[in-house]
Amino acid sequence: MRRLGLAAAVLAAIASPAIAQDITDPEVEKGQQKLEAIHVGQAGFQTGSSGNTRNLLSLGYSYGVTDYWQLKGGIAGDRLDDRRWEVTALFVESVFEIVDVKKTGFGLGWFTALAGAVNDDATNAVTFGPILKFARQGVSLTLNPFLDKTFGQNHEQGIAFAYGWQANMEIKKGVVLSLAGFGRIDDIGGHAPAFEAQEHKIGPLIGFETEVAENRTLGLELGVFFGLTDATADTALKGKLSYTY
Repeated sequence: MRRLGLAAAVLAAIASPAIAQDITDPEVEKGQQKLEAIHVGQAGFQTGSSGNTRNLLSLGYSYGVTDYWQLKGGIAGDRLDDRRWEVTALFVESVFEIVDVKKTGFGLGWFTALAGAVNDDATNAVTFGPILKFARQGVSLTLNPFLDKTFGQNHEQGIAFAYGWQANMEIKKGVVLSLAGFGRIDDIGGHAPAFEAQEHKIGPLIGFETEVAENRTLGLELGVFFGLTDATADTALKGKLSYTY
């Protein structure tokens, strides 16, 4: 039963950018395509043993269908304890751009994601909510205040609040320093857990981006996060590789 609960939490983590430690941007460009690989390794849960240590992996492909609508699909997997890697979910995400940040300095979008379990130990999840972005002269702040609901096999009761935020500062062309925070509060409409039983983390990141050919860009983001509660891993290391064309 404990393993089922942990697997459900892992799938919810993949479905929600807040715990997968990746921020969704509201900007959409028609015809733009992107390949992404995100790996997050978490270790040192204060309330459990090393058996709680887990690795999360997400592989995705996104496409700008129109000037305001982007679709993304992919697969998610995890590695619990010393077990081999397992695929846990297939997911699809949709981003609608409502306000263009380039025109006003304020961007607004809407995010919806659906993750479907592909093994008996996982569950299904739907995640949705607004995307907000403020940007000016190389500095930006993006907010992802999302709601997350699991359903079907191994589902959890209630709706969770899964948030993420990231502040970026471009220090020179192609190099960005960031500070980000992520978290999750289960069952916000019913019996939300005490603060120490919630997931909250914060940490710095550095991103590199270079144009490898005309209209083709390679990006790398590296970061480390530190848990703020007993229910959060002490540390989480993130690596993200992307290719945009």
